[in-house]
Amino acid sequence: MPSFHKTVLEVKSMISQYNQGAESFLSRLGHGRGPIYLSFAMQIMISAVSMPTLAQELPTNLSSTVKPEAAPDVATASVRKIPATPPPKAFADAQNLYRTGKYLLAQKAFEKFVKDGVADANTHYYLANCLYQRKQYTKALAQFDWVANHSANSLSLKNDAEATAYRLRSYKAGVCPGNCLKANDPRWQHMQVAGHAGTDLWIKFPYRGGSRSWNQNHIGEVIEYVNGMPENKGACPICGGTGRVAPLKDGV
Repeated sequence: MPSFHKTVLEVKSMISQYNQGAESFLSRLGHGRGPIYLSFAMQIMISAVSMPTLAQELPTNLSSTVKPEAAPDVATASVRKIPATPPPKAFADAQNLYRTGKYLLAQKAFEKFVKDGVADANTHYYLANCLYQRKQYTKALAQFDWVANHSANSLSLKNDAEATAYRLRSYKAGVCPGNCLKANDPRWQHMQVAGHAGTDLWIKFPYRGGSRSWNQNHIGEVIEYVNGMPENKGACPICGGTGRVAPLKDGV
């Protein structure tokens, strides 16, 4: 079995080839190596492409906001380069500033790329994360939205930006970003249910052959499908069953 660390480094160095053609990438990946290595490396490659992003690491504690030192290293873990647009000169230097926690200097470097008209979507993604780390959430959200709308060459980068923008927008509004029932859900409707007042609001979860519904008394609870059937999993672990979170405020 190959060394995990060595294999990760080798695979990471080849991930950028993936968008250039699956056949050449797989040929390079497995050339001169046995099937065990190929299987092991492919698993790492899949993990590397789908590593956790800032979208999954926004604050989940109601009593506090994000601490910069607790944020993930998205610069090395989840930023996908877009082959169609080469990075601007000095991009690696700005990248290193981010990796070493010099967020203000990194922010200024990435902003200069934008001002000079040489920024790609990946540059804007780094800029968004610099702004986020410096608690400039409104500006960070604008950058994540920009990336989501200008990443046609990288579906993974687009999805990361969209998910992060959704969670960040939810936190700014004080709304739980989890999949629990929320007061602002457009699916609420009046239904005639025996034993309940006609003023109650319900959300219907269909399943094959029928449906189950929960009313407004279950706001903050998570409804998930298990074996095709909707089930109440109890209070949301993010908001504690309230449907709300402490709002993120710029500079706080």
